[in-house]
Amino acid sequence: MTRNNPKYTRAGSQEYRLHDGGVCTANIMLAMEALGMAGRWVMLAGTEPDIPNRPADLHPLATLVMREEQ
Repeated sequence: MTRNNPKYTRAGSQEYRLHDGGVCTANIMLAMEALGMAGRWVMLAGTEPDIPNRPADLHPLATLVMREEQ
């Protein structure tokens, strides 16, 4: 989620990027379920050493860990 949108700043009363990111991750999980895929989301702090390079205005929220269907 980009940080340069005013509604995503920490100065506001809500961190909408977390709400929007949650909706996005839920929709991906629904699509995966419909396709017979399995996985789980792992929330990120943004300081993990293995996060890929990205533009400075993007804040990673979660990573998807795929698993074999049981």
